[in-house]
Amino acid sequence: MKYIIIFILSVLAIPALAQDPSWKRPSWWNDSTVKETDDSINNKRSKVSVITENSNENIVAQSVKSSLSLIRQQYRLKRNGDYYGKNNMPYYGETYSIGVKVSGGMFLLSDVVEPWKNDEDYKRVNESKKYKPVLFWSYQRLLSDSTYKAIELEIGSEFFTPVNNDSSLYIHTEAHPDFGLSIDYTSGQKSGYMIWAYTCTNLQDSAMSVKLTQSQMSIEINPDSTDIIPLSTNDNNKILGGIYVVPNYDQHKGIVQYKLVGVAIKDDNSKWFLQPLATKSNITKSGDNDNKSDNNKRSKRNKKKDNEENESSEPTKTKK
Repeated sequence: MKYIIIFILSVLAIPALAQDPSWKRPSWWNDSTVKETDDSINNKRSKVSVITENSNENIVAQSVKSSLSLIRQQYRLKRNGDYYGKNNMPYYGETYSIGVKVSGGMFLLSDVVEPWKNDEDYKRVNESKKYKPVLFWSYQRLLSDSTYKAIELEIGSEFFTPVNNDSSLYIHTEAHPDFGLSIDYTSGQKSGYMIWAYTCTNLQDSAMSVKLTQSQMSIEINPDSTDIIPLSTNDNNKILGGIYVVPNYDQHKGIVQYKLVGVAIKDDNSKWFLQPLATKSNITKSGDNDNKSDNNKRSKRNKKKDNEENESSEPTKTKK
């Protein structure tokens, strides 16, 4: 079974590896095996082209699944020293998005930092600016699991920093990095796979199941550019996040590994773009941040939770 899996991953990686000029093609290889259209996006220096879609066989997606998790971020409202939730719950609203585990930390979307930003109920009740939104509980669960675990994200600390200029993507460095995707910081032509995480229902809630889809895609990255790459998507309201990976084939070991090239980010109009990690940004490569192992600097938020229910979108006073 081990050799069968390696063979399948190797076959999937071949179309992407064919774009690498340093890769030695076997005698049976024919360039017509891969059909590609290389179009410039709005005359920018980063390019993208979608080659094929795999809706049934998501072997690449399954191979990176262990590095993806679902992040559930709650927030509540504060006024005059009192806290308010909704429907008699201790929180007013929450968001769900994908966290991407890498060696040295985890990438997170801005939904984790400002979960109230796209909440229509919050915009309505706080039109007069009488409430202040504050972060509440943060939870995480693996995509293959149904159990959430409370986590400390240290938002606002030196260990939680924006990656790009508009702060739509963050990196949370960790004191004890032990696993995760390796990052490809190199520029140039890339041929790999776009992996999307979708909720299987119209409603995003704690019980939702998540599916992964993959499509083969080529991009060109210029390291001197701050370009983000527009992505074509369906069912935007069901998308939780996405990543772009490229295969790294070790011919001596016969192993295919996938490196992270970029993370999907969302703008204020809910349109998705790819943020390449090789472009100019604030990102620090793993191992370059000497402070990340200093546990004494890591602060803990004291949070409390409750379990009451009602049916109103108006703020309801909660326990502190």
